[in-house]
Amino acid sequence: MDISHQGSYYFYHNLSKSPKEAVKDLLESTDYDEILYRVTGWLRVAFSNEIGDYDEFKDREQSTLFFDDLLDVVEVIFLEGPYDNRPSPVLCKNFRDKYPILHIRTELFTLLNAVASYEGPVKIDKEYIGYYYLYLLTAAEVCHYLVYEK
Repeated sequence: MDISHQGSYYFYHNLSKSPKEAVKDLLESTDYDEILYRVTGWLRVAFSNEIGDYDEFKDREQSTLFFDDLLDVVEVIFLEGPYDNRPSPVLCKNFRDKYPILHIRTELFTLLNAVASYEGPVKIDKEYIGYYYLYLLTAAEVCHYLVYEK
């Protein structure tokens, strides 16, 4: 996947100016299958990383539920985004109510850190982890912004 034109991670920078524009930028920057593939692979190695923060089964279970919900948000952005650049208000409200923004940022940073420090036997592409970290963060924050937008 060639994402060299996104070196500035422009979709995240557009978030505070216009959440709808950020959604449009997300849709133009990658596809859902690529995100799903990378996140599920990263979760596997993050959970097996002995250095990571996923020590307890409870932590892994909560993180799995969070990433399932976050991938639902991303999927809805791809399904609904081309029509009105606005994900489902109900989904966004439920996601926002369930996960405060600090929790979202912490979960994503924990995943980023666990994958970046992974040195196990599974080959994993770490090259674009920062890019996808910001992508997922933007998708999650779009929901928070749009719930408050009138």
